[in-house]
Amino acid sequence: MKFDITRLDYEKDKDYRELIRVDGHTFRDLFVNKSTKEWSTLLGVSKKQIRLWKSGKIRIPLRVLLKLGKKNRIVGNVKKLYLYSGKSVIIPEGLNELLCEFVGRHCGDGSITIKNNDYRIVLTESPEFLKMHAKDIENLFGIKPKIRIISKKYGRVIFSSKIIVRFLEQFFDIKHGPKTHTITEPKIIRNSKINHRIAFVKGLINTEGSVYKSNRAYYFEIKLVNKNLLNSVKEIFDLLRIKYYYMIKGNYYTIRVLGLKEIDKINRLIGFNNPRIKIPPMRPGKQVPLAEKAKPCRENHGQ
Repeated sequence: MKFDITRLDYEKDKDYRELIRVDGHTFRDLFVNKSTKEWSTLLGVSKKQIRLWKSGKIRIPLRVLLKLGKKNRIVGNVKKLYLYSGKSVIIPEGLNELLCEFVGRHCGDGSITIKNNDYRIVLTESPEFLKMHAKDIENLFGIKPKIRIISKKYGRVIFSSKIIVRFLEQFFDIKHGPKTHTITEPKIIRNSKINHRIAFVKGLINTEGSVYKSNRAYYFEIKLVNKNLLNSVKEIFDLLRIKYYYMIKGNYYTIRVLGLKEIDKINRLIGFNNPRIKIPPMRPGKQVPLAEKAKPCRENHGQ
């Protein structure tokens, strides 16, 4: 399934500078079957504007292409999107494991704020993890974010993009503002392939979970106030046959996995990639492709 990028265009954007655009050279041939004057009348813009679009020298607003009735071609041919003076943004063609993991991280420790037309996306985590996260953002969207180190233990990855904020809102139902009690696994991921769901949970447990040691015993724990979000972790643990305990303490819902054997299973089947999560050396396990990891589980090992 390809993302329908035409959904990123909002009718409420009235200012010409707010319109999302595509590369002019890709669609210049759409203007050859009518005269400049005819296009000017049809689209309600000046003849000079039509000539510039015909030449491919300037970027064409998505809204204009939709008026031409070429939605299928837009979805199949657009590789980068632009604002008036902003840098290009790459929109992934469809779901992939890295994108699902990015969304899982955001559901864990991410936030979106909109202020004075600044659409800002932030992730708060350990400095070493943020370096990897910043590289993943660059690979996914072609954007190089800023890394702000606040202390030895944590920092923030920050980048601003109206297009990406709309992308997360339209396709993953991730809104700006407070999300602690309302965020859930997006339906588009929940209804997708199992490897996409595993990647989402990987992003979540690496931002919200950790490995602890108590009385010489190791355990993994993830604790959330959001029951629905934690249920996604439970479901994947059940599918992968990872044994766990499920607890409710006060306002928190907790999953705890006891022992190095089960922690090693999480590491092999889902994966820890946050340097903050320190685990003792484990016997190397055979790496299994994500799509082959989940087999039907008739028992609930954690309850």
